[in-house]
Amino acid sequence: MKINSRSEPIWAPEYTKAEKAKFIGLSLIFGVLLIVANKLWFTPELQAFSATAHCQTFWGINGITWLWYGLFVALPLHLFILVAAYAIPTARRILTDGQFPAKGKKVFKPTRIIFGNTAKLIGWLHLFSPILLLLLICWGAQQAHTLSQQPVATKHIAQCKFKADRINTDSDA
Repeated sequence: MKINSRSEPIWAPEYTKAEKAKFIGLSLIFGVLLIVANKLWFTPELQAFSATAHCQTFWGINGITWLWYGLFVALPLHLFILVAAYAIPTARRILTDGQFPAKGKKVFKPTRIIFGNTAKLIGWLHLFSPILLLLLICWGAQQAHTLSQQPVATKHIAQCKFKADRINTDSDA
């Protein structure tokens, strides 16, 4: 495989050790905060809501419907936004520059710069990754619709304690 027209390969600029340490440190802090928030807040709230979702209504929509659409549509949608925010600008730079990594992009380990069709393929693959998530969202919407149409078992409905202050409807707004 021909890297470029020169006899020696061209290497992408690397992060310094201080930049690597800063990046890893900030990533670890952010990751730990996400895990703690998930364990202490998100998971308990989700478990509490899912146990009584069939008893709750928000803006005239049953809680089970919110649960299914949140799981199969909202979570992949948030992932799509994160991936697209990184992948689309990166793909544009790769396709514009005709090289991977893009011009001026620093790397963590020694990396040869790839030119030509291989670089373009990498750029197109960066664009393709968010599209896969959009397909997952479309599939998830169909699954959520199907699951939300299933009837709730009578024994679950009997467990509901319908109180006017616990049920949010359009008339509350």
